[in-house]
Amino acid sequence: MRPQRMEMQLKRHYSKMKVIYRGFRAFVGKGIVAKKTVILDGSTDAGCADPIFIVGTHRSGTSLVRRILDSHKNIACPPESYFLVSYSEMLQNKEVLLGLENLGFSGAEVTKAMRKSAAYFHEAYRRAKGKSRWADKTPQYVFHLNELFELFGQGAKFVFVFRHPLDVACSLWGRGWVFWDESGDRLGDVCRYVKDSMARQMDFLRQNPDKCFVVYYDALVERPESELRALMEFLAEPWDPVLLRHHEMHHDFGIEDPISRGTRGFNGSYMNWKSWTNDQLVKATGILEETISDMGYAAESPHVKVRC
Repeated sequence: MRPQRMEMQLKRHYSKMKVIYRGFRAFVGKGIVAKKTVILDGSTDAGCADPIFIVGTHRSGTSLVRRILDSHKNIACPPESYFLVSYSEMLQNKEVLLGLENLGFSGAEVTKAMRKSAAYFHEAYRRAKGKSRWADKTPQYVFHLNELFELFGQGAKFVFVFRHPLDVACSLWGRGWVFWDESGDRLGDVCRYVKDSMARQMDFLRQNPDKCFVVYYDALVERPESELRALMEFLAEPWDPVLLRHHEMHHDFGIEDPISRGTRGFNGSYMNWKSWTNDQLVKATGILEETISDMGYAAESPHVKVRC
């Protein structure tokens, strides 16, 4: 067997063993970090005027950032919520808006009422946690950013989590996810999903730079304190060393990556696409080449070159 081929096979076996190990680690650690909060009362108070939305394509590191922010003394960030999609769709539905107009409600009144209704559950959750501010981490909201901004107004902050597109695509592909294409071309389907998802994030970021902050996965796991201090400054929250010990804190669990439950500290996962065959890598790079460059990465390195 030629040395180059043997090296490729060893890299593939190594990547598979990493996935098995991380799954075992998650199983061992989940009892430490998982619990459920019971909401007893949704009574009123001044409310949170500056909610935080953690935004990112699936497998970008949003679960890690969610647990970090949830560890802060002022921020309550539950597992993925999903329900805000329904409010977004109502805002996009011309028939719904026309019907409400026929009932005598102006566009501004509709938005205000929807904001109050949509925020109710997060408000109740943060009060149950004894915190003053709520955050939401739901990757599906990548496709509803403009509606979230319209709904929650100028006070809303958006924290984007960027990871090398090839690493994101490789992780999704390795878990057998299918998004749009049922033809059996899973790799193409995953790469097109990553491309579209990341393009939407970049568009929103360019349109609203003062409302957005970008966390780069590679920088976060290698230099967590400096990256998180910058994030806290953007959010106008005091620095808290507990953010670096997020894995020691209790967090509610939900429908999200089970491996992240058992992850301790800041353990990076890079360049897993090296386990792909040459044909697979050529195909993925062909679809994602522009995305890789647009997000400040280079195809051969997992580290961001140019920050957005």
